Amino acid sequence: MIFRYDDIGRVFTQEEKDKQNYIDLEIMEFIRKLDPTKNGVYFNKYIIGKVRETLIEIYTKDLNLCTERAFYP
Repeated sequence: MIFRYDDIGRVFTQEEKDKQNYIDLEIMEFIRKLDPTKNGVYFNKYIIGKVRETLIEIYTKDLNLCTERAFYP
């Protein structure tokens, strides 16, 4: 994950941590569902981060629906 400068040393609320976990797990589930090999894809935080950053880009810049923090606290 690319940390935002204002997040360095920041203490996240339980609600924010829960939302982050929810998003990361949903991304992982999405990756598993689309796996063309059906061999199984293991949890990989680097890959999840790449997908998350792309989704943030889509929701914040392409669709202009919300801020980055609103999507992923």
